[in-house]
Amino acid sequence: MERKIEIQSVSLVKKDSSYAEMKFQKEIHDFGASQKGNLLTYEFTFTNTGDEELIIEKIESDCGCFSYEISAMNLKPGETATIKVILDTATQSGLTVRKLIIYSNIKNKTKQISVTTEVK
Repeated sequence: MERKIEIQSVSLVKKDSSYAEMKFQKEIHDFGASQKGNLLTYEFTFTNTGDEELIIEKIESDCGCFSYEISAMNLKPGETATIKVILDTATQSGLTVRKLIIYSNIKNKTKQISVTTEVK
């Protein structure tokens, strides 16, 4: 008995495992209770734990009351940087959650960090 096998196509699947990765020591910070009108600050520290250079394209805040200062927009593998966030509670009341969305060349394209406080 003779068997014939026809091969339609052959493709080589290569797993792309080389990319930048943004690893934060902490992704959420709780300021606890705060007074209306306070300026609250916190520094998030992150490291590029990937194999490629990390390139931060942009950062968006969900509120004009929540701003940031970043120490570096490009990080080689193993390098560390900080994002200092400033929350102005003048226009906030009650339980407040604010976030930054960081757009970069990491695998999932975005990373989110946030802060919370109870404004009295």
